[in-house]
Amino acid sequence: MPKFLWLLRDVILETRNEYGEKLSPQEYLESCLFEQNSQIKSNQSVKNVRRAMTNLFRDRDCLMLVR
Repeated sequence: MPKFLWLLRDVILETRNEYGEKLSPQEYLESCLFEQNSQIKSNQSVKNVRRAMTNLFRDRDCLMLVR
């Protein structure tokens, strides 16, 4: 299977979890894919995309390019 690489450029945000702990880029990616308690209710198409991403790309990584 192909590897998925999410490259975020011009990153200026602090990536922290709900406990205030700093997240690695990999942890940030996984939290975006598996976020269940987002303030914005995800519609079915968003849930389908997240499910497809996790099923199709078992090997995932994220890199952040700081501004």
